Amino acid sequence: NLFIFGGTRKTRKKGMNTSAAPTTKPFYLNIVLLNKDDVVTKVVAEKTGLSRTGFFGKAASAAANKILTDDKIATNIAGTLIDNISKAIHKMGINATMERKFHSGPLVVIRVQIIDIDQNVLLRAAKGSEFSDTFNVLLQSVENLGMGDTVLKSIHEKIENKVNEGMQAKFAEVIPEKLAENGVMVDVNVCSCEAQADFFFDILTQLHDKSTV
Repeated sequence: NLFIFGGTRKTRKKGMNTSAAPTTKPFYLNIVLLNKDDVVTKVVAEKTGLSRTGFFGKAASAAANKILTDDKIATNIAGTLIDNISKAIHKMGINATMERKFHSGPLVVIRVQIIDIDQNVLLRAAKGSEFSDTFNVLLQSVENLGMGDTVLKSIHEKIENKVNEGMQAKFAEVIPEKLAENGVMVDVNVCSCEAQADFFFDILTQLHDKSTV
């Protein structure tokens, strides 16, 4: 599974199975924290051992709510996601930058850009060793025929585009599921470069309207 969090980083050399430079455009993760009060209550209960429904537990949660703002919690969530997802996709042969570009209140925006892909590692993880070995033979044949600069480039670009599309779909599905397992409810919208500006200003307007009600 591409998004089982964990894994270790390995230095890779550029070669026939590694894309030399990113050809895909970045995309954006727009994450909105939905249950800040529940998250704070859970944290207080875990740290203090106080009952969530008891008088002292409620009092402690109320005090913590004033300190642990939406902004602070959402920022911590973003940092954890960036670290865990980076490790998970790296284990799959995908090297990508993940940068927090904006945070305000419950909203955090993370920019994701694929840097390179070790196609050998990716195919072994996704399709198995036999498929990966066969694919490598195909690539070597293309190289031997002197078509490396044209055909190989096209293959690399198509794989990158597929991976980019797959990451966007999986992030939108898996991030809410993984966070929900830990009691954190979020709304995740994944946007392309072209769609990000319109979505960003729309969500800012919505959040502003809610805060003034």
